[in-house]
Amino acid sequence: MKKVVIPIIIAAALGIGGGAAAILLNRPVTAENEVGAPEITEGKYYLNGDVNSGAYFELTDSTLKLNFDGDGYAMVYDACINEGWDEWNADHTANMFLLDYCKENPYTVFNLEHLTTIDIERHYANMNDDGTPADDIGSFKYDGKSISCSPLGDFTLVE
Repeated sequence: MKKVVIPIIIAAALGIGGGAAAILLNRPVTAENEVGAPEITEGKYYLNGDVNSGAYFELTDSTLKLNFDGDGYAMVYDACINEGWDEWNADHTANMFLLDYCKENPYTVFNLEHLTTIDIERHYANMNDDGTPADDIGSFKYDGKSISCSPLGDFTLVE
């Protein structure tokens, strides 16, 4: 009888714990959670805060666009390789950046407790089974003063 009771007790404890976790993780975001969300500040956000870096995001009240002063493909490709990515993924990512990030993209802001992201639609990143581009979301962590964009790094507002 002891062999049957112990697994039942363990299963009940796991079930209660899992239920509590599901309730906590799926609770709606409240105004209290959004209080710390940064305001969107329009302007130019340069890679590492350096106006001579060759790359910057331009953030307006309605669009986000990545700009390169030189060869953007090479900059992204090299950053991927430096992060240890293979050549295929580096090429894929560099092409995706040029096609999806280097145009004026309408964006939405997503706030969840201590995380704010600026989200844009991407079209190049994935392919459907029939070979057509699949829509996807590109998310950039945002703290009010910088935009994080892997694998390049942080882009800081320069006024």
